[in-house]
Amino acid sequence: MEMAKNRNIQNIIPIGGAGTGGRDGAAKFWEEMNKDQINQNSLEFARSSIFVLCLDDENIDKIDNNLNQMEIDGMQILYGFGPKYNGLNRWFDSTIQLIVSKNGCCGTCIEHSIAEGIVHIKMTEEAMRYANNNFDLLNKKQKEQKCENNKTIIEPKPLNSIKGWGVSPDGFMQLCMQLAHFRLHGYLVNSYESATMRRFRFGRVDNIRAATPEALNWKRKRILLKMAFDKQSLITRENLIGNGIDNHLCALDVLSREEFGLENLPEIFQDEMWKEMIRFPLSTSQVSTSPEFINCYLYYGPVVDDGYGCAYNIQPNSLM
Repeated sequence: MEMAKNRNIQNIIPIGGAGTGGRDGAAKFWEEMNKDQINQNSLEFARSSIFVLCLDDENIDKIDNNLNQMEIDGMQILYGFGPKYNGLNRWFDSTIQLIVSKNGCCGTCIEHSIAEGIVHIKMTEEAMRYANNNFDLLNKKQKEQKCENNKTIIEPKPLNSIKGWGVSPDGFMQLCMQLAHFRLHGYLVNSYESATMRRFRFGRVDNIRAATPEALNWKRKRILLKMAFDKQSLITRENLIGNGIDNHLCALDVLSREEFGLENLPEIFQDEMWKEMIRFPLSTSQVSTSPEFINCYLYYGPVVDDGYGCAYNIQPNSLM
């Protein structure tokens, strides 16, 4: 209701706000809404769609001048800058939202439970590649500008430099984010980085953790860098071959709840340490895009109120 009061005039029906809250609250909302047959039919229509197209009319060019264009575009695609702008012109329960804005900003907003982010990136890039190869809509001036952009994108080669140090570029980024958090707050936190399990039947993801004792020692002493990278690479390899800890413990937790109920859970799943272990103030993911798409990148928010969402893109000539 508060979101509806603050909506812009283009969003006449603020029903999109129902997809922004917790799942329990949304379930109760739709249980009430489904008592009306029209609402029931409309919800089923939306649920059965392959994707949702969001045409944003509200201009976002006057947003906070302290933000750079990448930040503005990322926030616009992620949440539309809230109900005051385009936040209610969304259907967040859809797996794929195609968002096209008045100022030319466009992208996709994805719901993560169906597939990993890299799957959506590959799908989107294939569509962009098809459009680039089969349509020629650029005028002469735009083509000249495009060539000029290609000339100026060349930068030092951090990817090759990092590999030359004998460390993993992904491990480098993970430890850099831990260092940034340590400098800001003075301590490490649980971090989440998805490790694909698609080599296994019905496999989805497990979690590569970066808040290790070795990483903490590096932050404090700056002399254990290689050991921390090696530990990070080991954890990554263990996850990729199916030996991660998160899926295993999560399955035991869920099965315990089903078998014994919340009142009789094993002690490990009642311990405060377990509750903190499955809370991720630092949610990360390497989501590298094809170098041919210069301005294509993935952006997401934190998964807890006091957290950070850190998607990073490792390119041959740059880190994003």
